[in-house]
Amino acid sequence: MNVTLLQNPSSISEDLTYTFFIEGISDILFQELMPYKKGSHTIAPLEKLKKEYSFSSLDSLRASKYIVMLKDTLLNEKSIKTLEELRISLQSNPNNDIKEESLPTFYKRSLNCSFSLKKLQELIFSIDLESTPLENKHLSKALFRAFPKEQRKLFDEVVIQDKKK
Repeated sequence: MNVTLLQNPSSISEDLTYTFFIEGISDILFQELMPYKKGSHTIAPLEKLKKEYSFSSLDSLRASKYIVMLKDTLLNEKSIKTLEELRISLQSNPNNDIKEESLPTFYKRSLNCSFSLKKLQELIFSIDLESTPLENKHLSKALFRAFPKEQRKLFDEVVIQDKKK
């Protein structure tokens, strides 16, 4: 996952909005971020996938260019199998338009998102919650790393408030 800060407001206020380019997320996380999507989005190139040679369940490194890999080996193997089926489908009919809905759940997507400071604080705070899915934790860490260092103190308040509860 790669996150780049695209827009950095110059003043500090609760009403600030930060825009990020988020690259390499699954459809599951993409759906969660839809309310914050700004403009269009992209998916990992199907033309490149079409030219790949066969994927086996051991091809996690090569498959990771197209799908989000998880800690769960069984889920990764199923995702790679689905990816291979998609690759075959693309090769068997070169004029076949693949609809986004037919892509594997963990197929990588990229998008621009705009978050208010409050929403960013919630996302970054979720790093420490056990109930937060692993991919969301990766996003939270990537957002924090992409955030300007001189403004990271904006997130101290969220941590302090939680410790008081």
